[in-house]
Amino acid sequence: MPVNIEFKAKCPDSEKIRNFLKQAGADYKGKDHQIDVYFNVPRGRLKLRKGNIENYLNYYERPDTEAPKQSDVTLFPTSPDNNLEKLLTRALGVKIIVDKQREIYFIANVKFHI
Repeated sequence: MPVNIEFKAKCPDSEKIRNFLKQAGADYKGKDHQIDVYFNVPRGRLKLRKGNIENYLNYYERPDTEAPKQSDVTLFPTSPDNNLEKLLTRALGVKIIVDKQREIYFIANVKFHI
């Protein structure tokens, strides 16, 4: 099971971060319009991510803290044109939907979202 360590930070100057990533040789994957559908589950989080770059069903457990945190993650690749969302909505119900735009960069196995 992959382990994910998450750090979240606010930055008033995203251009400075882009320049840093470029100078560090980051691999820019593109801008992704992501719609995350979270489903009601008894523990952890279950979300279906629908995007033009990333599409997967993701189950993870992590503490609700602002500090860096470890998530134990299980990913299942999906495609945007299936009935998975409809099935999970009927079976579990939707908790919340998050609609966002993200720029995605990688340096080795580290993913950066802006």
